[in-house]
Amino acid sequence: MDKFIQFELWKECKQGCKFCCNKGARPINKLHSLKYILSILNGLRPNEYDSIGLIGGELFNGEMDLYMNQFCNIMNRIKELNPKNIYIATSLLYDMRDYLIPLLKAFDEVYNIADKIVICTSWDAKYRFHNQEQCALWAKNMMALHKIMPKVRTHTEIILTQHFIDLVNSGNWNMDVFRKVFYTDVDFIEPSSGLYLSLIHISEPTRP
Repeated sequence: MDKFIQFELWKECKQGCKFCCNKGARPINKLHSLKYILSILNGLRPNEYDSIGLIGGELFNGEMDLYMNQFCNIMNRIKELNPKNIYIATSLLYDMRDYLIPLLKAFDEVYNIADKIVICTSWDAKYRFHNQEQCALWAKNMMALHKIMPKVRTHTEIILTQHFIDLVNSGNWNMDVFRKVFYTDVDFIEPSSGLYLSLIHISEPTRP
């Protein structure tokens, strides 16, 4: 397995996802957190880790507006460390044109690391989204990512609720169709604690 390290930038988030274990988390000094993470990254050696991940809050829904320079410093340092994969977790429940797409384009054109980036998100048949509009927005963003940033890969964690299991057993959900529509690889995770256990991994489909 790859040697992997992940950094949680902060716990607080506006999304309020049903299975999140960080609901009600107290605000922290985000600038201090970003500087601290950069100091840790500065202590690592190039090629020491195969994969580096960033998670926490909702990075691309305005929560990072005041800290974009610090985030870009972190990404630049990650580039210097030369991992094979850079995992960035996000809900994709927002207008990607505000932050995510401009940053991904910069990571492609300036940093030249778009092919290393894996956007990590989650999906559930019933509880993941607050309403059908959010579900449709997630689907729209997933498909738009493939068209706008074809070098960037996606990874979707599907939450194993009974509702989802019943949907599969009834023949109303198909793994191959889901993967091909969204050009994503897939894991299944348990929903009960928020401390998600990866159960199954299915590799990324070949892009057309």
